[in-house]
Amino acid sequence: MSRYHKVDKSMALDATIDSIRRRLYIMPKTKDNIVQSIMKYDRENTVQIKLKLNKKTDADILQKLEESGNKQGYLKALVRQDIEKSKQGKE
Repeated sequence: MSRYHKVDKSMALDATIDSIRRRLYIMPKTKDNIVQSIMKYDRENTVQIKLKLNKKTDADILQKLEESGNKQGYLKALVRQDIEKSKQGKE
């Protein structure tokens, strides 16, 4: 007979897992935790910029953005092209 008290193995395993989670600060992956993780990442690593365009006076811009499909990618590419052009002008 073992010198240890009889312990349900599943209870011991659950206690071990909970102990490891507490030590490693691991939370179970629930939908709320995933959303919170995404929000924390966004808060620490991203910036949102709002662009307000007039349907009448900026119709050409709006049409071009719609045609591009990927508005964010298109705008980033234009800004990066402008940055490169500025660098070449300074050299």
